[in-house]
Amino acid sequence: MQKILIINTTKDIGGAARVANEIFETQSKEFNLYFAHGRKARLETENTFYFGNIIEIFLHIFLVRFLGLEGHGSYFSTRKLTKFIEKENFDLVNLHNLHG
Repeated sequence: MQKILIINTTKDIGGAARVANEIFETQSKEFNLYFAHGRKARLETENTFYFGNIIEIFLHIFLVRFLGLEGHGSYFSTRKLTKFIEKENFDLVNLHNLHG
């Protein structure tokens, strides 16, 4: 059975989250699915992984809005996610709504 990771900014807010959740819930019988998210509510249930950090979220917002530095404020969250991906050795990583 293939091991697949779905990554979205949030787990339960927005259209992309709805699509990602629908895939996660409906395809769990056919694939070994995991869901990773980094913003909003920390929803760590079975096969979900929260990699966010509230301090980095606000730092990221500040850097983007005031200095135009996209992607420079999430070092530790990104490192936490990449370590998880390497540890679990997924066959496929499905990306949704990664801006922000």
